[in-house]
Amino acid sequence: MWKNYLLIAWRTLQRDKLFAALNIIGLAIGIVACMLIYIYVQDELSFDAHHQKADRIYRVQAHYTFGDTQDDFGITPFPIMEALLKEYPDIESGVSLFQLGQTTLEYEGKPCIAEYGYNADTSFFRAFDFTFVKGDRTALDEPDNIVIMQEMATRMFGADDPIGKLVTRNGRTLKVAGVIDEKAENTHIPMGVFMSRLGMPPQAREQLAQSWGNNSCFNYLVLAPGADEHAFQSKMDAFVTKYIIPAWGGEQFHGSIRFNLEPLREVHFNNELIYDTPKKGNKAYVTLFAIVAVLILAIACINYINMSTADATRRAKEVALRKVSGAQRGQLVAQFIGGSVMIALIGIIVALGLLWLCLPAFNTITEKEIGMGYLLQGSFFAVVLLIVLLIGVVAGSYPAFFLSRFAPQLLLKEGVASGAGKGRVRKVLMGAQFAIALFMVVGTLAVFAQLHWLRTSDMGFRKEQLLSITMPQPRGEDTLAWDALRPMKQELMRESFVTGASFTQSLPGQSGGRWVLQVHTPDGRIDKPMPTLNVDPDFPALLGIELVAGRYFDNAIPSDAQTAVIVNESAVKAFGWKDPLAEKIYVPGDAQASPPQPEQQLTVIGVVKDFHYASMHTPIEPLCIFQSSQRYGVQNLVLRLAPGDVGAQLASLQKRWSTLRPNDDWEATFLTDSIAQLYQAEDKLFRVFTAFAVLTILLTIMGLYGLAYFTAKQRTREIGIRRVMGAPLFDIVRRLNREFVVLLGFALLVAFPLAFYAIGRWLETFAYHTDISPVLYAAALLITLFVTVLTVTVQAYRAAVADPVKALRYE
Repeated sequence: MWKNYLLIAWRTLQRDKLFAALNIIGLAIGIVACMLIYIYVQDELSFDAHHQKADRIYRVQAHYTFGDTQDDFGITPFPIMEALLKEYPDIESGVSLFQLGQTTLEYEGKPCIAEYGYNADTSFFRAFDFTFVKGDRTALDEPDNIVIMQEMATRMFGADDPIGKLVTRNGRTLKVAGVIDEKAENTHIPMGVFMSRLGMPPQAREQLAQSWGNNSCFNYLVLAPGADEHAFQSKMDAFVTKYIIPAWGGEQFHGSIRFNLEPLREVHFNNELIYDTPKKGNKAYVTLFAIVAVLILAIACINYINMSTADATRRAKEVALRKVSGAQRGQLVAQFIGGSVMIALIGIIVALGLLWLCLPAFNTITEKEIGMGYLLQGSFFAVVLLIVLLIGVVAGSYPAFFLSRFAPQLLLKEGVASGAGKGRVRKVLMGAQFAIALFMVVGTLAVFAQLHWLRTSDMGFRKEQLLSITMPQPRGEDTLAWDALRPMKQELMRESFVTGASFTQSLPGQSGGRWVLQVHTPDGRIDKPMPTLNVDPDFPALLGIELVAGRYFDNAIPSDAQTAVIVNESAVKAFGWKDPLAEKIYVPGDAQASPPQPEQQLTVIGVVKDFHYASMHTPIEPLCIFQSSQRYGVQNLVLRLAPGDVGAQLASLQKRWSTLRPNDDWEATFLTDSIAQLYQAEDKLFRVFTAFAVLTILLTIMGLYGLAYFTAKQRTREIGIRRVMGAPLFDIVRRLNREFVVLLGFALLVAFPLAFYAIGRWLETFAYHTDISPVLYAAALLITLFVTVLTVTVQAYRAAVADPVKALRYE
C-alpha cells in the first residue's frame, strides 16, 4: 500500500514539474536556513560546556556602588583567591588568571606575538578542560613553564616538536611544556599563552598580593560537589567585609561593594560588565535568530500548503475516484501525508547540498568556524528528522483532511475543489507570509539605519585619517621605556604626509583606565569612579577635541605632568561646579602599599566638550584626562595622515619603522576600523538579518509565483472570455493583482506594529541611537509591494496574452 502511495506521489510530481520544483526548492531553502541557524544557536550555547566541572565552576564578579554610580567588573583583585581557599573548605579549588595583554615571545631572535597572555595558577588546566596537542594538564607545575597555542607553535617552530623548546619573554627564559588546540572548544577565555604563576617575579607577586583594591584578575571558584552557590553568597558578603572594605578605608568608605558568583555557562552571554573578556555572545540575538529560523521554515510550509490547496482542483477528482473505488478516509489522509513526507525528504537531500555550499559564506557572516562534521552529531539528525515530520504532517494535513471529508459527488463539482484554492485558510496563510516578509524587511532596514548612524555620526572628534601604531613595551624591569620611545614620534613625523602625532595609553573605544577619584560637590567631597585617558600634550589638539574653558597640557609647564588634569563637560555638570578651573580632583592614597602612597591633589586646568570615548551603547560619563608620565611607556602612537595614497603612506611608515625598530613587529590600525569593532555584534546582526531577509523575500516570491500560476490556471476561461469581450490587458493584470495587494495591506497592519515594538526595544540597548523614520516603513512596504506586483504580473501577463480560443476550450 505504501509503495503505491509513494508511486502516485512521484507521478504527481512528474506531472507538474513547476509545482514540484517550487515545492522542493522552497522547502530546501527553508530547511537550510533552519539548519544554519540551528547550527549557529547550538554553537553559541556550547560555550564552556565541554568542561567536566562546568556546573561547579563560577567566576567571581565585583560590584562597586558610589552614590548614584555602579560599576560591575568581570575582574577582581589578585589576592582574593588564596584568601578564599583558606577561609572556606567548600571550595574545591580556585583559579586566577592575571592578564598580561599582548605578549611577545622570542625564539632564536625572532619575535612572535600572542594577542593575549596570562599568568595562571597551576590548577588552571585541572579546573578547565582544554585539548592538549602536546603535554598535559600538569604543564604549569614548574615555575618557568609556558603553554602556547597550536597555531603559535606552528609559527614559531614549524614542524618541529615544540615541547622543551626555550623561548624568552622580556629577557626571561621559558620552557614550552604544553600546546593546546585553541579551536577545539568554544570558550569565553581568549586563547593565548599561559605562563606559570609560580614564575612571577617576587617583587611583582608581593606587590599584587597587597592590591586588595585593584581589580586585575579573572578569578574562578570550583565549588565542592553538593555545595550551594546561593548559600555561598552570604560567605562572599562576609569575605568582602573582612578583606575588601578595609582596603577602601574601612569605616571611612561610604560606598558599597559586593562580590558574587557567576555560573561559568552564563559568562559568554553577560554583556553588562566592564573590564571583561572580549569574546561575547548575545542571548537576545540567539533567541532572535531562532525565531527567524522558525519564521522562514513557516514560510516554506505556508508555500507548500498554499500550493497544495490551490492544486486541489486536479487532486479532487483523483480523491473522488479513490472514494468510489472504496478507499477509506484514513487511507486518503495517509496518501496525502505520505506524499508530503516524500517531498520533505527530497527537500532535505537538496538542503544538505545547499548547506554544504552555503556553510563557508555563513561562517564568514557569523565569524564562526563550523564544518560539515557538525552534521554527524546525533542532535543534528534528530532536528532533521523533526523537520521532515513537521513538514510532512503539518504541511500535508490541511489538503489531506479538507479533500477527504467530502463525498465523491461533491468532489466532482468544480466549486468544491476550487474552494480549496480560494478559501479563507489560504488567504490567512498568504497574509501571514506577507507579514513575516514585511517584518524581516523592516528589521533589516532598521538595523542598517542604526549601524550606518553609529559609523557616521559625530563622535565629538575627528576620527578620520588617524593611524594608531602599537608601541613596543618595556622589557624586564626597564622603567625608562619613555626615553626609548620618545624619538619615534619625531622620526615618524619626518614623513611629509604626517600632519600630527601624539602618544596615548588608550584610544577612544578601548577600555582605558577607570579610577575612583574624589571630587568636591555641593553635597561635600565624594568618591567617584571615572574613566581616564593618559595622553601627551598634543593629543586633544590632534583629535580635534573642542576646548570649552581653560587650556590643554603644555610641555613648557613641567608641573602639568604631575598635578594637572582636564575634564569633560559631563564632569562639570555631574559635580555641580560653577567655576571648574578653581576645582581640585584628588587621587586617594594607599596606606597599605609598600611604600605607602600619599593622597595626590590635581588642579583642573581645562574643560573639553563631551566626546564619545567609548561606544554609543553607553552614555558619556565624567572623564579625566591626565598627561602621560615621563617615566613609563605608552601603548599607542597616533598619527594624523594627510589625504593621499594610503597604501604608499603605510609602506613608507613601515619602512621607517623597520629602520628604527628592526626587532619589533609593525602593528598599525586606523581608528575608524577600531571604532567599527565596537559594533561587531550589530554588524553581525545586520549581515545575518540581511541574508535571511533575502531568503524570506525569495520564498515569498516562489509562493506568490506558484499561487499566481494556479490562480491563472483556474481563471483561464474567465480570462479568455474577458479578452474576447475586449477587456484591456491592464484590467486583467489589475484584477489578478488585487487579491494579493489587499492581503498585503492587511499584513502590514500586523507586521508594522510588531516591528515598531521590536525595533524600539532593540534601540533601547544603545544610549544613543538614530530615529527610525516613517520613510523606513514606507520603503519596506514599497519593496514588498514591488516584489508582489512584479511576481503576480508575470503570470497574469502570460495568461492574458495567451490565445483566447485555447482558453475557451480549457477543460
